[in-house]
Amino acid sequence: MHASDLKLLLLPGMGADEELLAPQRRAFPGLVVPPWPPPKRTESLAGYAERFAATEGCAGFDWIGGVSFGGMVALEMARHVRPRGVVLIASAKTPRAISPWLRALAPLRGLTPGSRALPSRMVQGTLRAALGPMDEPHARELARQARTVDPGFLRWAMSAVLGWAGCADCPCPVVHIHGSVDRIIPMSRVRPTVVIRGAGHAINLTHAGAVNNALLRLCSAPNT
Repeated sequence: MHASDLKLLLLPGMGADEELLAPQRRAFPGLVVPPWPPPKRTESLAGYAERFAATEGCAGFDWIGGVSFGGMVALEMARHVRPRGVVLIASAKTPRAISPWLRALAPLRGLTPGSRALPSRMVQGTLRAALGPMDEPHARELARQARTVDPGFLRWAMSAVLGWAGCADCPCPVVHIHGSVDRIIPMSRVRPTVVIRGAGHAINLTHAGAVNNALLRLCSAPNT
């Protein structure tokens, strides 16, 4: 299968926007990155994914998936749109895979000021510490996205992930691309299909070529 033949829907992480997936959009002309619908205040991740799956334009894809939080939502959406398969990028099937240090900080999410109020350099430094090594342009772009994300969506998404039961019974094949030095979802807590050495959590930006090659190979395989 050629990249132009693949109908693919991908979702970004919770602290990012559609530009997170710009390297994949360039490689896959049939890729769609739909906008996040506004969540309901007490909505579960599974309930949100079911409602999202019912929105216009979310059905009829060969593969759906996402980066980090986006992959978790895609797993639940797959129950309703029935794609050929789900692709996880720096993601997981259960919240237990999230690093303990990050889960320990979760109760403070309501007390943390929005990143849009912080200096860009401070946001870039925090992202590098949390997400792993990246060059200046990637850090600057991720900081821009973090500074524009809706704080309400971010708080809801963090709560939704922590309250999520996980998805051990996805109704279609699941493939998984992960970085060997991911600090958010450590390698020791997941069993990925493809491991990209030296990559952190922002793997689809920092190692875009390797991720795109893996996407094409995995999503074109006859047995998935």
